[in-house]
Amino acid sequence: MIPLAGIAFTWFMAALRDRYVRTATSEHTILSTAHVVAGALVVVSLFTLAAVQLAVARLAEDAGAFDLDGARSLLALGQASSDITALRSAAVFVGVSASRGVRSGLFPRAFGALSMATAVLLLVGYEIAPWVRLVFPAWVAASAVLILVRRRSPAVADGA
Repeated sequence: MIPLAGIAFTWFMAALRDRYVRTATSEHTILSTAHVVAGALVVVSLFTLAAVQLAVARLAEDAGAFDLDGARSLLALGQASSDITALRSAAVFVGVSASRGVRSGLFPRAFGALSMATAVLLLVGYEIAPWVRLVFPAWVAASAVLILVRRRSPAVADGA
């Protein structure tokens, strides 16, 4: 399931970049680069967490070599890595996406403001409540719906 999620997110990121380029009057190189790097870090972090979990599962299959404390440590390392890298990269991705989306006219200003609040929540909020991890997939879904709706708009579809 995780490889499919990584592929789907990579596809979403590419589609989002394509819509920015089609709707923007000019491309901002720094934001474009930050967008790609942050998105790639999200996927790499997701795959790293999956690899750690798979390693623990494979250790469990070999009952003779399974160390419960070692497995707990490995899982804690994977989760901490995910919290630090994935959620903070997701925050950067959301913030840059909002900035590019508003600048290009793809996102309305209200969604841009909500996206910036989402980015701040992802940066600091995961330590407050575990449900904050679900904010990023919700933002991706909301922005995908918004892009699909705006794509049908004649002004956006023509690149105006």
